[in-house]
Amino acid sequence: MNRRHFIIYISGSYRGNTEVNILKARKQAIELWELGFTILTPHLNTQHFELDCHIPENEYIKGDIEILKRCNGLFMLDNWQDSEGARKEYQVAQQEGLPIFHNLMELINWIEEKERNVG
Repeated sequence: MNRRHFIIYISGSYRGNTEVNILKARKQAIELWELGFTILTPHLNTQHFELDCHIPENEYIKGDIEILKRCNGLFMLDNWQDSEGARKEYQVAQQEGLPIFHNLMELINWIEEKERNVG
């Protein structure tokens, strides 16, 4: 089984201490890429759009939701409950039937189970 085929969306708080939150998401993304997954990190995809992009914020948030719907799973950063957007992403993932991971062990256990079932 090729882990790169599993696209995992990272969700967590963006606002507040924005730079710290971006770095936290980036660090998690790097770790998951190194484990073999394909990662989508909206923190990086729309980094500082609130300053640079000339469309309403809800438009690129809608885009993030559309991207999430095309992913295979959702990885929640530890600060996700502080974010209205992350809570929305969580709800969408539940509605779409996507697996939701709250830590690395949950994701590892999930992929190892999938790999055992394929083997």
